[in-house]
Amino acid sequence: MGIPSSTLALSLALALALTLALVAPASGTSRSGADTPSRLAVVAAADEVATAPYAEWAHHHWVWLSSSQANGSAVRAFVDGFLERDIPVGAVDLDSRWSSGINNFAFDTGRYPNASGLIDELHAKNIKVICWVTSVIDVDSSNYAEGKAGGYYLNDGKTLKWWHGEGAWLDYTNPAAVDWWHAQMDTVLDMGVDGWKCDGTDPYVIEFGIIRGKGGVINEREYADMYYGDFFNYTRKVRGFEGLIMSRPVDDLWSFSPRYVVFSGWVGDQDPTFKGLKDALMDMFHSAWRGYVGFGSDIGGYRCCGSSDKVNGRTTALFTRWFQMGAFCSLMENGGDNQHRPWMFGSGNATLDTYRVFVHIHYELVPYLLSAGTQAWIDGSSIMRPLGLDLGPLPPSSWNYLLGPDIFVAPMTDNSTTREIHFPDKGSWIDWWSGARHAGGSHLAAYPVPFDIFPVFHRAGAILPLRVTSSLGGHGTAVAVDGLTAFIPEPTPGAILEATRKTVHYGEDRASGLGRTISYTLDAARTAMRVVASAHPERLTLRVRSAGLACPARIVVRSPHASTFVITRDDALPARAFVCEPFVPLYGPARGKPTDAIDITVFFSAADAQRGIDATLVFV
Repeated sequence: MGIPSSTLALSLALALALTLALVAPASGTSRSGADTPSRLAVVAAADEVATAPYAEWAHHHWVWLSSSQANGSAVRAFVDGFLERDIPVGAVDLDSRWSSGINNFAFDTGRYPNASGLIDELHAKNIKVICWVTSVIDVDSSNYAEGKAGGYYLNDGKTLKWWHGEGAWLDYTNPAAVDWWHAQMDTVLDMGVDGWKCDGTDPYVIEFGIIRGKGGVINEREYADMYYGDFFNYTRKVRGFEGLIMSRPVDDLWSFSPRYVVFSGWVGDQDPTFKGLKDALMDMFHSAWRGYVGFGSDIGGYRCCGSSDKVNGRTTALFTRWFQMGAFCSLMENGGDNQHRPWMFGSGNATLDTYRVFVHIHYELVPYLLSAGTQAWIDGSSIMRPLGLDLGPLPPSSWNYLLGPDIFVAPMTDNSTTREIHFPDKGSWIDWWSGARHAGGSHLAAYPVPFDIFPVFHRAGAILPLRVTSSLGGHGTAVAVDGLTAFIPEPTPGAILEATRKTVHYGEDRASGLGRTISYTLDAARTAMRVVASAHPERLTLRVRSAGLACPARIVVRSPHASTFVITRDDALPARAFVCEPFVPLYGPARGKPTDAIDITVFFSAADAQRGIDATLVFV
């Protein structure tokens, strides 16, 4: 979408400073005992932890076909192509030509002869559906005359030309116009549509000169806030907590949406080139600096032209590096012109196999992203945290960023297989793929990056809340699919660390479950590790990996419902991993409440402790 040059403003808001320090423990009552480490964790009560402000599908894998390709049968085949190849899909966007006229909210029965059936089919596969919209009613749309007669448009119905024709802009200052608009939205929402992709037509109102509605004169910023805010707020009113919109945070340095609606944003249209990838990163960085919570970019670039690959519209190398980056953004979103099917790129199945792995990794990260997004919403920051102080219009000196507080990403911004990496100063960083540890502030001149991996590192000693659905992500197996996995890579001796889960999601029917706080301590000798969770699970699986050595020497559980531990081995895990599973009886009114804390101390032999420990807990 082109924005008139007169509308561009470079008033870049200074972002909140990045905070790399570990979160201090919440206040509360300490528990002590003979078997506990010398430093005790303190955990906030579950009812003191807020629920997330948005639905978790904001962090799923979204796919879509451009309007030139999309119709009912094509969308079915497109989605099934992913699912048949074991690639989860969380949402589908129906692009601009889904309706018979621009923004008349009536499905084009030629393209979508059974839209209700398509929506029901996608919902049956746990896939959300959103529809493309703007606030422009084109002069050839079936509802244009009614809106004109009712006086529902800005500036007495003056029309403007834009990239989808010529139309009038809805007057959000007129309550009758808004009621008329909502009644039309209801025809689509009542079919089960879950949200909207709100495209960026709001800057065009500047061309009116004086922007005048029934409620008086307004400016472009006020109109944008009304446009995006109304789609978000009314959809949440109808759909409840699960309603979302997809809209721009920052595109070409221009702020589009108000902050409170952007949990699943995208940064506009880019060319299918490495320059386009850097343009997307630039817009995401500016979105982060301005405090937007969550967003991604069109994998491979939206536009059709500019690539040396004239068949697919983008090279395999570019597509691969872009989807790898997308997996480590808050929204992994794939769609646009030309080809975006991963099975159509490269020779053999290498690109497809890599895409599958990265989508599964992204899904593992959903609880982490939701937790980070909730905290970002509270403190006015973003899930993405660009490293460095480059706030101007020029490209930053480093493209590195943190995803949440504990994952460091160094994107590949050109067609190469090595990357210079400067690690953040604070903490130690563990290679996502090899497990190699790197000191904070250290430097790698040529980190090798073959096309099946990406430069990603997690902070040693952090707590990463994950949802493990398969072995592809490297943090467990499908046995954990119904639970929340807390992965603690190389616990840090003597430190008190805490990761706060604002909402626990087990499935679509538990979208706003109890908050859960997880904390741990490890004594200086690394022989005793204590983990405390504020919400009691129905079943708890504890996996402890100690560099190929045996399971812990002893495990002590403090809980009203604790029972014995059974030590087993899971052959589906890597050879160095042993699995120790404690079984805790189901809780009930006679046995306690889900809010009862569970307190575990794991004791290691001195030899095991010195050779490295990873701990993973699965809460079911």
